[in-house]
Amino acid sequence: MKSANENIKNKKVIKNKLKVAPEKKLSVYFDLRYIINRIQEIRSCITGLRNYPNQEMINKWINYQSAIIKLKDKYELVTNDTIYTFLDNAQFHSYFDELNEIRKQLRIDFKLELNIMEQEQIISNIKKRCDNYKEDQGRMIQSITEKEMVSISIEKNYKKDHNGNEVLITDENQVMEETNRHSQNVAGTINRKKPI
Repeated sequence: MKSANENIKNKKVIKNKLKVAPEKKLSVYFDLRYIINRIQEIRSCITGLRNYPNQEMINKWINYQSAIIKLKDKYELVTNDTIYTFLDNAQFHSYFDELNEIRKQLRIDFKLELNIMEQEQIISNIKKRCDNYKEDQGRMIQSITEKEMVSISIEKNYKKDHNGNEVLITDENQVMEETNRHSQNVAGTINRKKPI
């Protein structure tokens, strides 16, 4: 092994492919998550405003309202423009219907943007692979199969001569012949000769 490590060329290959979820590249993903996560908080905020109104609850409500309005403007969402006071249950339920409608519209936008992004990635990858095909076919196959192509290169080989001494073979043809001979005899039987 010491001799092999010193004489045979080798290198360590580290696979650094960290896959990032494609949806996390889209801003609409985070806006959709915001709406989904805030619906329950807004529900408790409105309940607090109706039952125990205080300045902290009013400030929270103003912040939520401004964030929702910004989202509606950002995505040009069309919803009801009613100003809610939540004095009765009808307004309370009407506002949550509006929030759910915003959530549905954002989900549709998200799916459309995700499809567009995936199609652009596919087109980009195909173009890269086609460009690489002319230069390096092995790299294209590796890219398509998403598998690392590993090959063994035998440049040197040891062989025992007639006296039983080990001889280092470096000639390419002799190395291939010796490798072929070894492969045919390794199981203890001699198979028919094959072209190298």
